Amino acid sequence: MQEPIVLFDDWIVIGERTILCKPQNETAIEEYRMKISYGDEREVDEDYFESDCIVMKYGYFGAESVKSKWIEFNPDLAIMIGWKPASEGVGTWLDNEGNKMVESVYWQSGNTQYRERCNQETGEGWYIIASIKAMEQLTKIGNLYMHRLIERRKNSMFEQPIDRVYVIQKFQK
Repeated sequence: MQEPIVLFDDWIVIGERTILCKPQNETAIEEYRMKISYGDEREVDEDYFESDCIVMKYGYFGAESVKSKWIEFNPDLAIMIGWKPASEGVGTWLDNEGNKMVESVYWQSGNTQYRERCNQETGEGWYIIASIKAMEQLTKIGNLYMHRLIERRKNSMFEQPIDRVYVIQKFQK
């Protein structure tokens, strides 16, 4: 998990929540979460995105799908920097010149609810992507750290993880 920064087209991924499933008798489920943060301490909260000043979690109260529990750039920080919400896109913020600075993107490959044996892996998740200009503004505020967490489970997202890896590294431009 020491790989370099992930790019999405020409954008930097600053937040991610991904669920991968391998349908079989005992479905293997892997959840990957990543965020940048100004803090270099390990999160102790159960909810990885809850207490961060850059990446925030939102969602519907009773829903249990990945799509309904999206992640987004913290609106308070965006306003403090001087960005404005865009009229199009999810969690999209623009600078004063109208340039897109950050955006939340949902993706899906296959049906993650399918539980019969097959030779395919399915997945879905959210990215928060940031422009180079946005990253320059964020690094002026303070040092950034990448937090990465992988949890692996069998059969259900509600079971305790059988494997958990948490890595923090300093963000390198």
